[in-house]
Amino acid sequence: MLRLILKDILIQKKTLLTAFIYGFFAIYVFGVKYYTNGGFVAGAVAIGYLFITYAVSYDDKNNCHIALNSLPVKRIEVVLAKYLSVVLFGCIGIFTMIIDGFLAELFGFAMPKNYVAINNVLMVFGVLLVMYSIYYPLYFRFGAVKMNIVNVFLFMTIIVLPKALGEFILNHENNPLIKEVLNFIRNSPKSVIQILSFAAVALISLISIGTSTRIYKSKDF
Repeated sequence: MLRLILKDILIQKKTLLTAFIYGFFAIYVFGVKYYTNGGFVAGAVAIGYLFITYAVSYDDKNNCHIALNSLPVKRIEVVLAKYLSVVLFGCIGIFTMIIDGFLAELFGFAMPKNYVAINNVLMVFGVLLVMYSIYYPLYFRFGAVKMNIVNVFLFMTIIVLPKALGEFILNHENNPLIKEVLNFIRNSPKSVIQILSFAAVALISLISIGTSTRIYKSKDF
């Protein structure tokens, strides 16, 4: 399984240059002032998205699944490798944004000192895992080519949703359900919110892995 993950990295060494450009673009678009409030997360997620998209497109274009199924590799290992790659590419996105932030500071940008906060790091992994927990079952069922539009739609939704959701909540603060949820979040310790968020992401990921495995095992190549 480690070789499958390594394969996803080695096929796209040139993507690193594009990743660094993505990082600087995020810093420019969000600006230093708002970098801690979404720029770091958005940039890291975009880089993870870039790597994952290239990896699945490469597999489809080169019929890698046919080759893999002719080798002594269990199908569940192929599925798990894809999900673990999400975490790995999330790490690459995070480190790329850290390096870009350091370089931006060298060029005179007054970068905030806390943009690599643990909450931002966890949010990158959470966003990518939820996003690809939705995508991968569809990918294993229909393939990367047919799912290109879905992949782009998911990415744009993830980028736009936080702002849209925030505006919706502000406009409906008096709604009993929203008020109750907001009160729970405000009155609960940060650790409780983090544990609940982790549990939700883990549950979604496990359900997705199980679904993807069943779909992939039933496919004929």
